[in-house]
Amino acid sequence: MAACRPSLWISVLLLLTVVASRCEARTLRQKRSLALKHVKTWPNGVVPYIIKTASANSSESEDAFSEVDRLLIRKAMDTIEQETCVKFKQIEEGSNKKKSPYVEISGRNDKHCYATLGMITEGKNEIILNSLCRTVGQILHELAHTLGLLHEIMRPDRNDYIVLHEENIAKHYKQEFDVQPALYTHLWDRTFDFQSITLYDPFSFTMSSKPVWEPRKHLKNTPLFPLREKDLSFEDTAAINRLYNCAVNCTQRKRKCNLNAFLTARCRCETAESYAYRRCRDDRAYRGFCSNAIEKNKCYDNATVAIPFCRKTCGRCFRAGIFGKSSPPMKRCVDLEPRQCPRLIKEGYCYFDAWTKIHCQQSCGLCPPPDVAKRQTYSLDAREYLLAYQTGECYNRFDDLKCMIFAESGHCEKNPSFMTSYCALSCGNCRKENSLDLSYLHIAQTGCRNLIDDERCNALAREHKCRGITLKQCMLSCGVCRDGSPRPTTSRQPTTTPAAKVRRQCKDKSTMCPWLVEHGHCLTKPEQMEQLCPLSCKFCLEDCVDLDPAHICADVKKRGYCIYDPSHASRCAKSCGLCKTQQPDASSSKRGEDIGDNEGTKSEVIEKVDEPCTETDASKYSPAKVEESTLKKKMHRK
Repeated sequence: MAACRPSLWISVLLLLTVVASRCEARTLRQKRSLALKHVKTWPNGVVPYIIKTASANSSESEDAFSEVDRLLIRKAMDTIEQETCVKFKQIEEGSNKKKSPYVEISGRNDKHCYATLGMITEGKNEIILNSLCRTVGQILHELAHTLGLLHEIMRPDRNDYIVLHEENIAKHYKQEFDVQPALYTHLWDRTFDFQSITLYDPFSFTMSSKPVWEPRKHLKNTPLFPLREKDLSFEDTAAINRLYNCAVNCTQRKRKCNLNAFLTARCRCETAESYAYRRCRDDRAYRGFCSNAIEKNKCYDNATVAIPFCRKTCGRCFRAGIFGKSSPPMKRCVDLEPRQCPRLIKEGYCYFDAWTKIHCQQSCGLCPPPDVAKRQTYSLDAREYLLAYQTGECYNRFDDLKCMIFAESGHCEKNPSFMTSYCALSCGNCRKENSLDLSYLHIAQTGCRNLIDDERCNALAREHKCRGITLKQCMLSCGVCRDGSPRPTTSRQPTTTPAAKVRRQCKDKSTMCPWLVEHGHCLTKPEQMEQLCPLSCKFCLEDCVDLDPAHICADVKKRGYCIYDPSHASRCAKSCGLCKTQQPDASSSKRGEDIGDNEGTKSEVIEKVDEPCTETDASKYSPAKVEESTLKKKMHRK
């Protein structure tokens, strides 16, 4: 079987789901730290821009913007244009002969995402969006810097609103929290905006999964969404309108707005409540897409597109008072690839393949309990997670399954900025006494067995193909268990199950039972042997249950392990028909002794035992035949 490349796939998945942008660049730090009063704005609010196209021969081609990336860039620009007087005008590459100021949006593979602050007098102003930063929230963040806005946390009065924990900030990001002197800033009497597109949540840039800042007062209903999920806030909009004097043409109709409102370019007084009411809705052009967003889990599995276009449905709205309140939908545990999942599960991919675990979560038995599902739904709002942290709880903010997969792939070390913030539990940053139980994510694989047909595995082993996926699917035939310890590859002999608790009245009915047990009749003829030799076959269990999940025991039974492998038969005693909850009574046992005494010859007993049987026919346990095919794994990955 052709082995897929799980590490590469997981890295790609991480790029699509993780936003770990850090707005820093040594060459631009001084420009980024310019005070708002001194920033140069774009003339008439018009921002010429180009989206750089990577050359096919360039090493940057892998970071070229896709159609979805361009859609998200345009969505962010449309948001600003709808709420302010700023306009973004696309120009062609190479058309700017006069070297007039323009913005170049590049997908350069830099370590961080960043933008120049305001307008540089001549030539190119850069916005760098690497693969981690291509969400509407992150793009809005960089566009806000391009228009002249600073990070909210740099406000001179920030210590009146938050407590900064410098000891928790990763050392490379401490400059991002420098307070700007009041002399160089202009706030227009704005209050601290906890929903600002320029404010990272309390767990961004953390070095230890502890918050880098906490609000001094309870935020009540104010959410702290991750940057990638944020919308342009009311205060962001007010700042841009005032910075670009958008109400300049309202002189004839100008009216004085109260302190909690600002005058828009349409000469209307906008309040936070009216803004929240208008903004909390699904995009009209995407109503069809949003209509089944909950059913299809789009708010989670396709969040990059679903959240900015379906804000009301996905519960990611700016909030003010009673307006903008829209609860996020519960994530449904479903198979994302229902056509492919049955084949993948049949071939054992749930045990070792990350792609299968995520795309066939329901069929693999990896659905979270209801309380965990609820926690995962609300903990992406850092306000909820912060409250839990303050009470001593510690868990993953992100999806438990994905956190586990990322952690197993080494991303706690490769991408600590995201993992320490979103996957604290999976990265081992929680104290044991505060940790939640993630045992529901572990699929028990007892013993050493083949996950696919034995004949296929034996053939592959004989052909010396025990490598890659085959090694994981054919552990028994290849002589290697999951833990790496060698196992013998000799044929397995039928055996009875291990000793179990037996009721006192459970007795054999024949003296031939030891011989019958030795020759495997407890496994090949369980119903007849239950009546004849219940004690020797150890059918008299007090509790007859399958210790492994139902789908595993069904697989064990189907592949014949009930007969050939006692370790699996004992784990799936009920499915294998090796024990019954109904026990023979004392009188029948006594009669059995008489029967056994009167039928003392071996031939008579064998004749009785070998009567035709139906439900326990041994052929049902033989390994299933499969069609001749290659073992190459074919997946259509979107």
